[in-house]
Amino acid sequence: MPENLIGDDSLIIGVVGESGAGKTSLIESLVRELSARRVRVSSIKHVHDGNVLIPQGKDTTRHLLAGSNPVIGISSNEVVIYINDSYALDNAISLLNKIASPDVIIVEGFKQSSIPKIVIGNIEVNGPVLLRCGSTEECLQHCINLIEREVKRERILQKLPGLNCGKCGFPGCKDLADAVVNGIENISTCKNRGEAKVKILVNEDEVQINKFVSELVSNVISALVKSLKNVNNPGSIRISIDFPEKMKTSD
Repeated sequence: MPENLIGDDSLIIGVVGESGAGKTSLIESLVRELSARRVRVSSIKHVHDGNVLIPQGKDTTRHLLAGSNPVIGISSNEVVIYINDSYALDNAISLLNKIASPDVIIVEGFKQSSIPKIVIGNIEVNGPVLLRCGSTEECLQHCINLIEREVKRERILQKLPGLNCGKCGFPGCKDLADAVVNGIENISTCKNRGEAKVKILVNEDEVQINKFVSELVSNVISALVKSLKNVNNPGSIRISIDFPEKMKTSD
């Protein structure tokens, strides 16, 4: 399985094919079936006509033409974001991850992109081909199985410390996650997996910590917070420290 199948935050899969091949029908079936299985799905569609997305004559369009960018339209049951600019696929994926945190993002079109793809028909594409099929009916179940497997693998990886210490008997956390997905191992095999999930980020980069440090930090902070007034059995605790410039040291 290609390493870039999983993005920074979610599983990313493209669906490509000639016009009329059934790409939208396949994605519609995938979204419906995966959602029913409690998989959070978002999607991106490549639209060739650049003018079709902005409604003509509407107040939101007048905001855009006046120079507001982006414009957000809010009704009683939906929110629409209008961005008046060329927008790369990577930027769209990043935006979706921030506002929706889906398990999987399905991208229709963008056949020249480097993301892994499901291909309907014989068209040539860039990037790795996960599955090539002649029709939507032919590959629907294969697509569902593939996505469910990768989502399960990613959810397991998120529960592992990411130390790749080898104490579980596997070369790294990804190998252990694969073994758990295949049903030949249990996540409890991980020797550094603490009960509490502690994540430390320095300048937005995560610092990998072992089970001892994780439990130490968890116990100290939990005891400190519980001693404060009006705090009862917190389910999660988030602490952020921004140091003033004068406190920072340079090498």
